[in-house]
Amino acid sequence: MNEFGKLFEALDETTSTKAKVQILADYFARASAEDSAWVIFFLTGRKIKRLVSAKALRIWICEAAKVPGWLFEESYEATGDLAETVALLMDATCRGEPPVVTENLTLTQWVHQRLLILSTLTEEEQRVQVQAEW
Repeated sequence: MNEFGKLFEALDETTSTKAKVQILADYFARASAEDSAWVIFFLTGRKIKRLVSAKALRIWICEAAKVPGWLFEESYEATGDLAETVALLMDATCRGEPPVVTENLTLTQWVHQRLLILSTLTEEEQRVQVQAEW
């Protein structure tokens, strides 16, 4: 997953098409076929079907960020995007604390062990899993 993060940051940091092509070529030369497939999936705008309800995410982010529901709704209205609102609130919540990396999973492992498994869990188990990733 760290490699995907580095790839995404590198792509985001340049506007040069030539540089982006080189970054991707370098990544694909060293990545596994499975990780490469997931990178193509995500970078081409594909999405995994909703595994957790938006309502549940709203409640969980309010708990984690210690913000009242009305403030979340106002923030969401200002951004117009649920993922962006969650990301901004989590960034503000975690600011100053370095991320804790307990495992160095590949992108494929992370998708299968962290994301896709959510569809098999109860809502409470999903909450625990999602908040653990924050």
